[in-house]
Amino acid sequence: MTDRPDPYYELAEHWPDVKIRIRADLGNEAGQTLWLPDGSIEIHLALDLSKVERRCTLLHEIVHLRRGRPDTQRDPVDEAATIKQTARWLIADLCEFAAALVAYDVAEVARRFDVIPAIVYERLDHLTKSEMEHLIADLTTHAA
Repeated sequence: MTDRPDPYYELAEHWPDVKIRIRADLGNEAGQTLWLPDGSIEIHLALDLSKVERRCTLLHEIVHLRRGRPDTQRDPVDEAATIKQTARWLIADLCEFAAALVAYDVAEVARRFDVIPAIVYERLDHLTKSEMEHLIADLTTHAA
C-alpha cells in the first residue's frame, strides 16, 4: 500500500498555528473550518467521530485551508470542490484503487485505504476522462 496522507503531519508542517477543537455540539456536521475575525483559524471536529472519520474529516478541512478562505462560510461550490479534492488526495493511486475494486466490496476498499465508504464513492464519481480510461484498463487487467 502506498503512503497515506497524515493530517497531523500536514497541520504541523504547513499550518502549525491552526487550533483543533473537539466539540459535542456540531449537530450533523463532522467538522468545520473557521476563519476568525482576529485572523486565527480553527478546525472544529465532532466529538463522536471514529478514528477513520476523524482522519477523513481533518484532511477535508485541510483542503479548505489549502483552498483559502471562501467568500462565504458555507459556500456550496467551495464545499463541492473540497469534497472532490479530498477524495482525490485520499485515493491517489489508481492502480491500487483498481486492484482493490476488483477484489473487494466498497467497505473493504475503504478499510484498505483508511477512508470512509463515502470517499470511495466520491472518488469514483469524480474521475476525469483519462482517469476513467486508466481505471477501466486496470480493472480489465486485474479481472483477467
